[in-house]
Formats: sequence, structure tokens, C-alpha cells
Amino acid sequence: MHKCFHTGALGPDKCCISYQTHRIPVRLITGYQETESQCTIPGVIFFLKNGRGVCADASVEWVKNSMKKIDQRLILQD
Repeated sequence: MHKCFHTGALGPDKCCISYQTHRIPVRLITGYQETESQCTIPGVIFFLKNGRGVCADASVEWVKNSMKKIDQRLILQD
């Protein structure tokens, strides 16, 4: 996996420049952040246990399911 987002100096903080196409196992994901509306490519940045951030397309089914599972995990931790 490679880093698929950039941190902008003048624009939005984090934007996707490409998407991870292969499914990421939820057990490897510690959290996520949706990109800002000013980004040219909308996406979700998944934060992995190894410290990396990987962009994914929020309209893809595996991404939606992963986000739901992470949300449920975080609710149970509270």
C-alpha cells in the first residue's frame, strides 16, 4: 500500500490523489477521516495500525462497510 493523499499548504488539509482499489481488512484500520469538500477528489482516509493513511472511494461498498464497522467499534469503546 502506498500513501494516497497529500497535505496541502494553501488548500484543504488532506485530500486524496488516488484510491486504494483492494479491500483493506478492518482489523488493520484504527480510524478514518472523510476528506474536506474543497478536495477535487472526495474520499475517505483510513488510518492503519502501521501509522499509514490510505485513501479509498467512499462510494464503494467495501469502504462503506468498513466505515460502519469502525463506527460500531468506536461506539462500543465509549
